[in-house]
Amino acid sequence: MPFSHTGYAKRVIALLSALLIAPPATPDLHLVSNSARAIVSPKVGRLIYFGPLNGPNLLWLDRSAPDGPWRNWGGDKLWTAPQSDWNWPPIAEHDGLPHHASLNDNTIHLLSDPDARGVRFVREFCLNGRELTIVNRMENFGHDPVRAAIWQITQIPGPSEIRFAYEPSALFPAGWEAYPWTTQGATRIYRDANEIAISPNFATAQKYGMATKAGYLRAKIGNFWLRLTHPYRPEATYADNGKAQQVFLSNSPRYAELEVTAPLETIPPNGHQSMTTTLSFERAR
Repeated sequence: MPFSHTGYAKRVIALLSALLIAPPATPDLHLVSNSARAIVSPKVGRLIYFGPLNGPNLLWLDRSAPDGPWRNWGGDKLWTAPQSDWNWPPIAEHDGLPHHASLNDNTIHLLSDPDARGVRFVREFCLNGRELTIVNRMENFGHDPVRAAIWQITQIPGPSEIRFAYEPSALFPAGWEAYPWTTQGATRIYRDANEIAISPNFATAQKYGMATKAGYLRAKIGNFWLRLTHPYRPEATYADNGKAQQVFLSNSPRYAELEVTAPLETIPPNGHQSMTTTLSFERAR
């Protein structure tokens, strides 16, 4: 995206406003509709609750996560793809350190500090009924171009089933592909009409990738289906050999991740990338 003095000035003003209005560790911010609730925690820089008004929380959380260079808090957060750019642990400014936040006009604004490259995330959360719209923005405030992509990770309590659209392609003839280190074990993966269904077994850690134009992943959590949707661009280049959507199963602790990414792009200084996603839920029939 070309440099714009006006756009840059607006972003700087927005950042300064957030710094003045909402320093890190602001108390949790709530959005409430007639049927759902969403809670964002600036202290851990993520969405920590999404679900019906009176529960259950459809996100996995571990507030007792052990101390270390990285703490697996759970919830819904952002990383930059590909992971090979930073390996492990995750970049602290994006996943670990407190974020700046504010609540205006029924929208929560969440801002990370820039990392060593100058990359920071800006997120906006807006709740309408049972649908949470999340506008994710990755901004490059550094001096050098950065080739990366927004990577949204939604951690959920161990689901009984995960589904996505069946869209076989030259890249993924079966409609999906296991990561090389994955041992599928007793996890059952099968086609059911126009979808692929995963019946997880959490004996081992596993990861599966796919790239569907439908752009959704949905998981059955107790009596509810949680759905994560993002825009997929078939002509674009995605990290991890084209895996625009991913499913991760963790054996210890036991949870799953619904993951979606934006295309890999070269973000110039003062440039940005955006990806709008939705989280929604419905009661299982």
